[in-house]
Amino acid sequence: MAQIQQLLDISGRRSKLVQLSRTGVAVQQAAFEDLLRQSRFQLVQSFYNVAAERRKLNFTEQERTQLGRLLAAYRERLRLGVVASYEVTRLELEQQSLERDRADLLNQLTQDQSTLRVLLAAGGSVFVSPEGVGFLPAAPATVPTLADLETQAYALRPDLRAATQQTTYTEQNLAVQRSLAVPKLMVGADYASQGNTYVHYFGLQTAIDMPVFNRNQGNIQAAKIGIQQSGFALNGVRLQVEQDVTGAYQQLERAIALRRSITPDYLARTANVSRDAVADYNRRLIDLVSFIDKFRAYKEAQLGLIDISSRLLQAEQQVNFATNAKVF
Repeated sequence: MAQIQQLLDISGRRSKLVQLSRTGVAVQQAAFEDLLRQSRFQLVQSFYNVAAERRKLNFTEQERTQLGRLLAAYRERLRLGVVASYEVTRLELEQQSLERDRADLLNQLTQDQSTLRVLLAAGGSVFVSPEGVGFLPAAPATVPTLADLETQAYALRPDLRAATQQTTYTEQNLAVQRSLAVPKLMVGADYASQGNTYVHYFGLQTAIDMPVFNRNQGNIQAAKIGIQQSGFALNGVRLQVEQDVTGAYQQLERAIALRRSITPDYLARTANVSRDAVADYNRRLIDLVSFIDKFRAYKEAQLGLIDISSRLLQAEQQVNFATNAKVF
């Protein structure tokens, strides 16, 4: 007597599971690409922050040195009884203000340096020195339209691709759960010799479960809810992409307008304000109040130029981040 049996899947379950697995891999790959996108942006942000902070620190050191020489000269004049003590005291207060600014810059520089070392996997206290960042770069001659930037973002953003693939994953999961509700078919064949009514007996068997009480309805319902959730999530990501691009575009427009407001004439007029103020004050052509006012005005003007430069570079990188494209 011989018997053969074979279990047949009549629901296409295997192919559906393969598709589901492939889509799951695509979701994870897109999520990983989005993580890389965010890490690159954080790296670029820290890079430009460090460049701006070093430039501010160098400027503060120059002003600190210049004010220190002036303060030393006036301390000597005070010793000789040529100037009033309040002038020296007022210069000392201004020097303390510069010291506080310098300390704040050093603290911020330390934080951004730590971020750079983590992102670059550089251990210890290695100092990462940004190169190639020019002072007050020119505004871009042309800027893509908002519609073009949105089109690029919709095509290239990995988080949007991950959300889209996740929706596909939930739809495929529903198909898998429905296939699990379909029972498998068992077929078989029998053969007997000299042991039955007939000398050679051949028999055919078929069997299938009747899922009356267990038809996987719970998992099917959960899969349907998953489709609704992924649809809501996809709409949210699309809206986020749109808002990211719009915000980056508006930020870039403001940064460009600010940069274009800086004319060569303005740069020429503010270039020597501090040096001229020190010279005029030493010759007693201006009083202490006027000197402090010019000294602070020059400091604010130069630090403002550094901020304008940094804002433009950061705004350009914000557009690159929002679209996931090399726009600038």
